[in-house]
Amino acid sequence: LYEADYYQGKAEYTYIDERETERFHKYVWDARLRNIQKFIPTGTFLDVGSSFGGFLRAAQKKGYKVQGVEISSYASLFAKDSGIPTVNCSLLETKFAPDSFDVITLIEVIEHLENPKLVFQELTRILKPGGLLLLQTANFEGWQAKDAGPSYHYYMPGHLFYYSNSVLKKILT
Repeated sequence: LYEADYYQGKAEYTYIDERETERFHKYVWDARLRNIQKFIPTGTFLDVGSSFGGFLRAAQKKGYKVQGVEISSYASLFAKDSGIPTVNCSLLETKFAPDSFDVITLIEVIEHLENPKLVFQELTRILKPGGLLLLQTANFEGWQAKDAGPSYHYYMPGHLFYYSNSVLKKILT
């Protein structure tokens, strides 16, 4: 699902290629990093679903020691070739040591993961005590989702689970 055609608009289900819009993404990445730095100003930084490594490159420039996890061999190879350490596998296949990361981000990724319970257990295991977990996904209790109902644009192939604020609070608690 997440190979070259997915990023090049040639598949039935596609997504943007961040390399083509990186100059615009940098504004979002830098704003996100400013917020992260309020809590964790430096340290080890894991991005799950790291794509071509643009966000990690921005984090690296802020002084973080970065690591990516990306299931797309197409995207992960580009990231590695660009100097961003990236493993081409799922998070559950990585075998990181316990308490490995000060910051872990999953930006528009958690809805794609096949076994959320195991993923959250793994995130808990590899996040350092006092570390920061940043998740971004659609809120199915939000006005946009409620207003659109069954025609909500976030219902799409590749999204296996849908979350809300209350569900995420229960999971994270």
